Amino acid sequence: MEIKVDDINKLILQFLKEQGYQKSYEQLQLECGTNLNLCESKDKIKQDILDGKWDIVLKQIKTWKLESNTLIELYELIIDELMEINEVVVAEKLFKTIKLDQVERLLKIDYLIKNPHTLKKFDKYERRQIVSNMILKEAIVAQPSKLIELIGDGLKFRAENKLISIQRTFDIFNNISVKQSGILQRIDKVIKYAENMRVNQAIFSNEALITGSIDGIIEVWDPQSYTIKKDLDYQARDEYMFHQSSIIDFSVIEELLASLDQQGIVKIWKLKTGKCLRKIDSTHQKPITSIQFGQDPSLLFIASNEIQLNGLRVKNSNPILKVFRGHEANINSMYDISIYQQVTQIVLLEFGIQLPRNKYLFLNVKEVQRNQFLITKKKSQFVKETFPLYYQRYSIDQKTEFTSANLQNDNIYGITQNMLYIFDKNKAVKLPGGQALGCELYEDILFIFTNTGELIFIRP
Repeated sequence: MEIKVDDINKLILQFLKEQGYQKSYEQLQLECGTNLNLCESKDKIKQDILDGKWDIVLKQIKTWKLESNTLIELYELIIDELMEINEVVVAEKLFKTIKLDQVERLLKIDYLIKNPHTLKKFDKYERRQIVSNMILKEAIVAQPSKLIELIGDGLKFRAENKLISIQRTFDIFNNISVKQSGILQRIDKVIKYAENMRVNQAIFSNEALITGSIDGIIEVWDPQSYTIKKDLDYQARDEYMFHQSSIIDFSVIEELLASLDQQGIVKIWKLKTGKCLRKIDSTHQKPITSIQFGQDPSLLFIASNEIQLNGLRVKNSNPILKVFRGHEANINSMYDISIYQQVTQIVLLEFGIQLPRNKYLFLNVKEVQRNQFLITKKKSQFVKETFPLYYQRYSIDQKTEFTSANLQNDNIYGITQNMLYIFDKNKAVKLPGGQALGCELYEDILFIFTNTGELIFIRP
């Protein structure tokens, strides 16, 4: 099997573009002579052309290598449309940027700019269609992160054939496996989603990351390669677990995933197949806020201001086995901690729930280790509680609000709107994008998602 150098150049060009190395991308195109007219969606760029969004189109093709005939048709159309609305100065500025070996066409455009009255009537929508067809013939839509995917496939093949031993990270250059450890402080990858598709909830299940978006889509990720898991057949077919509204909570046990949406609908999925095994409509008087599997996978707790214990193996239309009441405000999260002795008071967790000798409202509770919880008492501080009762308080100042917190070994991580603080280490990391909504941690990966669609992966 022969691999073309041009194909390798394209893989590297795609990698450089996705990582934002624009100068390196342009320099490599210049040196190797390989053109990669890469776009995320042909439909999107076609629509931009048909709508006459020329600023967006010109920005998109800035680094492309289009045929001379295609470019002159595009520039001539834009200038004609500018002249039609008397934007002569703008047309002249655009004309001066054109560097093409099309003497006759350029002279024609120059004459038009100097003599606006010579502009003839034209059907701009028909010409936009012609130009869009010419550009789309030269545009390329490629599966993202192809280079990383191919390297990953190669490592997987070598590992399956016992040619190498992969732990968490593999040093490709030195051909050795590396077990990374230490403080999670390096932003390794940022993936940007549109705000109307942003992640609203996440959970780790073994070595998979599961995310739920505000458009109801549930995706299973490989957090090592930062890609959607295509070894799941349904995701390989671009079919996903989904709800009709925003995902607000998850619970996972073994191969089962429970998901809750904003309308109070709970669905039980088999992760391996993506099949919905059961759908539970809300019978609560108030909005459902939290779900939690019991120690038995056939039991699911569903909470609003009361907690319903549902039997998933019950075949009739009413799976409720028992109802726990006594809370006035909503319960935001639950944990099955019956394995902890003498702390049964904390089984019902948040908002309005009080621990013995501690009277405060809980804003967030996260179980991080056996007998250890991170509890946000106030927006400006959080507490690491260890049972029997022992706690340590963490804060920045009275004005800095925390949105989430997590713990890895002895490292305490506090997330504010745009900062990651590593307590006891005197370290802070500026987070990209908008306000951080939450974080999840699994071994050597800290995953943070924001309200503007950024997915941030932090490693040692």
